[in-house]
Amino acid sequence: MNAQSPAGYFVHRAFYLPVIFLFCCLFVYSDNARSETSTPFLTHDQNPLVMIYGLPLPTAAKIIQHNKTRISTSLNISNTINAELNNNELLFVDAETYQLNLLLEYGLSKNWMLRAQLPLVSHNGGFLDSWIDNYHDLLNLPEHIRPLHPVDQLQINYQLNGTPLINLQQRTSGVGDLSIQLGYQVKSESKLHISYWSSLKLPTGDAQKLTGSGSTDLALWLSADTGLSNDKWLYGNLGAMFMSDGDVMPLIQKNTVLFASAGLQIHPWEKVLLKFQFDNHSEFYDSKTKFLGPVVQLTLGGTVLFDSSSLDIAISEDIQTQASPDITFNLSWKTHF
Repeated sequence: MNAQSPAGYFVHRAFYLPVIFLFCCLFVYSDNARSETSTPFLTHDQNPLVMIYGLPLPTAAKIIQHNKTRISTSLNISNTINAELNNNELLFVDAETYQLNLLLEYGLSKNWMLRAQLPLVSHNGGFLDSWIDNYHDLLNLPEHIRPLHPVDQLQINYQLNGTPLINLQQRTSGVGDLSIQLGYQVKSESKLHISYWSSLKLPTGDAQKLTGSGSTDLALWLSADTGLSNDKWLYGNLGAMFMSDGDVMPLIQKNTVLFASAGLQIHPWEKVLLKFQFDNHSEFYDSKTKFLGPVVQLTLGGTVLFDSSSLDIAISEDIQTQASPDITFNLSWKTHF
């Protein structure tokens, strides 16, 4: 299978250097607004064989106030093409996946918060293949194996020792796996917030359609942030997830996964936040392929603030080539009551 050359990898990543440089300049010179806490991007690895499990979206360290309600919708659109072959495994993924997360949060008391999350999932050929091809042509970036395959096709195939464990070639959509999450505020100070979280994911989706995993998952994690100044925050999550045996490639599924996220938020203008976020998790499957292995993903973007709501706009890239989708777009709308 075609691999990306070191030079091509550098050129691809160098395209983001101006954005990172601008972010660094604003970090050094901005001091125009005040942030009371951090708000992570509501996105993580959108690999269609991973997102079906109960991997929690990054959570804010400061929970919402007692008797307050927040409704969020987070749309993730990911596109990837990946082909890998080794001694006993064959993996081919050419897909565009849409995940719309509906989140309802409620402040139960001074220190407790409840969150329900229901995803709507669709796997299809999509429309971004041609756009990505044009983007690569414009910047003279490497195309990998994209020119070898039809645009806007859907195929998710994995074989172990010649036996197909999954072969999805028709568009599917449906309700995903419901998660119920509980947060407890351990510390809440002007420049430091710490909360403990737990999540129970139930198999309400359909493993045959890849809208669910068929497993029941329990996740436990810590969320924390610290203010570096009035307008700069560091934030992060760290935890573990425990999964029962599911219905998607159970022969190679693992039952324990570690995950973490870390980000930097700055508030350069009154109505705008800028964020730089890394997300990481260990492997979900016992596989030697990169696409089913551990992931480090970078998300860059910002938040537009309104009176009682906010809009996140972000883009995620696979820091480890071939380990996660080539590109993911995130749009998240949050409304407070």
